[in-house]
Amino acid sequence: MLKRCVFAAVLVLAALVPALCLSAESRDRHAKRVGGVMICSFFERMKCLDPAVALDMASVNVSSSVFEGLVRFDDDSYRIVPAIARKWFTSDYRTWTFYLNREVKFHDGTECTASSVKFNFDRQLDPKHPMASPPYGRFGVYSMLFGRYGESVLRVEAPEKYKVRIVLAKPDVNFLAKLALPASFIVSPYSLRLLGADFATYPVGTGPYRFSDHRRPSRFVVGRNLAFRGLVCPDSVIFENYSDFYSLMRQLKRGNVDVIVNPSAGELESVGSDGDVRVAHSDMNVICSLLLNPDRREFRTPAERRGVGCLIDRKAIVGSQDMKEAYSFLLPSHSPYREREFSFDRGDIEAFLESVSSERTFDLICPEGPTVYSRDPESIALEIKKSLRAGGVRVSVRRLPDEDFFRALDSKNYDMALWGEWDVSACPDVHFLLMRSLKSFKSSMSANSAWLDEFHALLREARAPVSERERALLYEKADGMLVRNMPSVPVFFKRNSIIYSGRVSDMVYHPSGVINVRKSVISL
Repeated sequence: MLKRCVFAAVLVLAALVPALCLSAESRDRHAKRVGGVMICSFFERMKCLDPAVALDMASVNVSSSVFEGLVRFDDDSYRIVPAIARKWFTSDYRTWTFYLNREVKFHDGTECTASSVKFNFDRQLDPKHPMASPPYGRFGVYSMLFGRYGESVLRVEAPEKYKVRIVLAKPDVNFLAKLALPASFIVSPYSLRLLGADFATYPVGTGPYRFSDHRRPSRFVVGRNLAFRGLVCPDSVIFENYSDFYSLMRQLKRGNVDVIVNPSAGELESVGSDGDVRVAHSDMNVICSLLLNPDRREFRTPAERRGVGCLIDRKAIVGSQDMKEAYSFLLPSHSPYREREFSFDRGDIEAFLESVSSERTFDLICPEGPTVYSRDPESIALEIKKSLRAGGVRVSVRRLPDEDFFRALDSKNYDMALWGEWDVSACPDVHFLLMRSLKSFKSSMSANSAWLDEFHALLREARAPVSERERALLYEKADGMLVRNMPSVPVFFKRNSIIYSGRVSDMVYHPSGVINVRKSVISL
């Protein structure tokens, strides 16, 4: 409680100082350009607001308003633009030098310097760092992208107060895209040390909005950061989670809700052509896969695993324009993606069916709550059960609370599991590295994994400065290796959508599916 009181006092002072320093003319200009409150409603609860740990859509959207990275994606594209770093330089894609904006301050009033940036890398890459193991989660994205010090990142140096040098083990043309991910956002070292476990609920960054109120788990309020570089609107944003779509729609039409995030396809269709309600879509950058436990004897060989994929009736699952059958791990939002005919191999099906005993019932688990790929994961699981049953394979569906679901995945207490990946980078390299099924396969040496060395060699070659055509061919080859060998079956692709009120103008919905709240104007 004492920590929270001290923290609240620090934030109030940090918020007041820039406001007092603004001239009367500046305050008037701000008042004319900003105002109002935006309310964004999610169907999933915000789980953790430390961006290095946040994975769910609600937490990522909140973190994107509170934090910044060294660089960021442009408002309406994947082009890299400055953020905390005002400029950068590399001659070989291996040694990267960043020059920081000297005006950047954290919401607690402390400066963002080169040592702050180094602290953020150290806590995720150095297992001996005092902040390396937060009590509220793990640094999953960093560990898959960079490993530990010496694996992908050799060292991070702070030679000057506003200069950072990052040295990689190998050249990486995609390094900036990795730094623009939410997991690479820069947090306040001072507040992290002060708050400890409470940082997951009371985040402190340098972004356009700062923590304002968090009285209950389903509601998080941020207020405009007056020290932010450039104009910010609206004045405040309320992020909340809600379960009843039709109640939300009534609230939206009354002006009590502004944005509804990721409604289902059926709910989108119910909106119709109401002039006071608008719809925006992201790229098709979500994939739903069926994870197969590589330790189970029925999934030992690639042929057996591919046989499961041949039995799934994807057409029965994909029933809307927001979804698309998936026969690839490359997403439609990736430039190398191409439509391909799927080859149903009878030999693969026979290999799988021959390994299954007549008494065997497979355990298919799915999360209880909404996910990035479906508001109702159980309905997807039941369709897969129906497909496999038609092929002569018995399956039982087990719906688990979110925490139990992740615990079952980590302990491999399942035969099959539904899983969704949300790619916010449009970069195949990033997407491939973050795939849960690839991580699961690498940690289980029960199957032949010699192809993994060749797969990672292809990714390293694609990170080198080669032509776009050569890079696309390398990613296509890598994708083919995944489809042939992975203990995972791609099921469908999906795009995210938002419904927003007519009183919101200049609404920016990034192709990645992240809402840029600081650009939206609310009609009062």
